[in-house]
Amino acid sequence: MIWSIALFIIGFYVLIKGSDILIDGSRSIAKVLKLSDWVVGVMIVGIGTSIPEFSITFLSVIQGQADIGLGAIIGSNTFNILFILGLVAVIFQRSFPTKLWLRFQGPFLIRKYFPKFDLI
Repeated sequence: MIWSIALFIIGFYVLIKGSDILIDGSRSIAKVLKLSDWVVGVMIVGIGTSIPEFSITFLSVIQGQADIGLGAIIGSNTFNILFILGLVAVIFQRSFPTKLWLRFQGPFLIRKYFPKFDLI
């Protein structure tokens, strides 16, 4: 039990120091390439969120279970897209005139998806 707690504390410390080293290194690369900190931050976040899926996929392919990796990728991307869309919808609440939209766009959608049900 004590050994597990010690390893947890050491791992947490290494994680924090590793992230500091990563951020400092990316800042120095950004200065050399004359990029903004925002671009480098987005790249780090993108890479950081892709590493878990990559590692799961890599290990599952090595073990001969590629379906697990494919499921992890599809599930993670689906969650990320729907979560971000939902979060944006909660923060930036936009409305559109439903009656006006249905009056002008509805018939075209009905005709596209139900061609035998012709309103136009």
